[in-house]
Amino acid sequence: MGGLAAEGAFRLLALTGADPHPALGALAGVEIVATGWTAGHAEWRRRLAWEQGDLARILDRLRPDLFHATWNNGIPWRCPCPTVLTLHDLLPLQIPGEFGDRSQRLAFLASQYLALWRARRILAVSAATRDALRRFAPFALSRSEVVHEGVEPRFAPGRGGGDPDHVLYVGGRERRKDIATVLEAYRRADPPLPLCLTGDAATLTAADAAALAALPAATRARIVFLGAVPDPDMPDLYRRAAMLLFPSRGEGFGFPPLEAMACGTPVVTTRAGSIPEIVGEAAIHVEPGDATAMAAAIRALLADPDLRAQRAAAGLARAAALTWPRCVAATAAAYRRTLAGR
Repeated sequence: MGGLAAEGAFRLLALTGADPHPALGALAGVEIVATGWTAGHAEWRRRLAWEQGDLARILDRLRPDLFHATWNNGIPWRCPCPTVLTLHDLLPLQIPGEFGDRSQRLAFLASQYLALWRARRILAVSAATRDALRRFAPFALSRSEVVHEGVEPRFAPGRGGGDPDHVLYVGGRERRKDIATVLEAYRRADPPLPLCLTGDAATLTAADAAALAALPAATRARIVFLGAVPDPDMPDLYRRAAMLLFPSRGEGFGFPPLEAMACGTPVVTTRAGSIPEIVGEAAIHVEPGDATAMAAAIRALLADPDLRAQRAAAGLARAAALTWPRCVAATAAAYRRTLAGR
């Protein structure tokens, strides 16, 4: 957002909830407009009612030249201006079993399809996400384009050296994240380094918790759950890792592999969803769920410093191609085309 304001051609109003991120207030050229949004509105039925009621009234009052809905949906049917939609993924349609009960799914579908119908321009964060449009909402394909997101400058190689001190997993707890494969691969590889995972053991899915419980006690003793890692600490966590393991079965973009590569950390991941598009050939790829291949990759990276260095260099080169300034420039161009089409 700060980059868009720096373009100079736009006066930006940022609609925020009751507790906006402190960084928003520090952005020059951005005016904060508080709304009645709270964490309780994240429940899809309440969210749908809020965006079609309260949000529509807020936009009627503000009368902006353009409204950019930045998180997949959230465009009122009764909107007083042209709209741009950032589409991060359509995973609730691709993997419906992971997404709430029937009423939640119906509310999501209503919100998502209303946004896709009303958006003048759709910015898909990856070609994989745009391909999902082709399958689930072909009526919107002609209004879409790919605008890759980027990696923040703070994710960069550290100064000095030092041997890596852990193997790392960064990511959520959805079933598609497939933490069970990380745990089994770690058991099979039996590396000398501990396995560190962001988040808490208590938030594991039932399948992942069962996989953890099934590990030998000696293996479990070397697994560390880091809890919620503060954002400022993430670059150093990546830098100290021998590698990032990212076994996801589906992503709309996939930030952790990109952030790890930008820090000079090798990545072992799958070819699912957008992942190969984002990491290119810089990462070591395995099939989803293939703990044997992931264990082999762990052993190979730890045994061969030259291989780690080669993958690190390739990752740095790939990460340099996906930056926020490029995203900002493409988004600003989309704004201009949308406004010109009024």
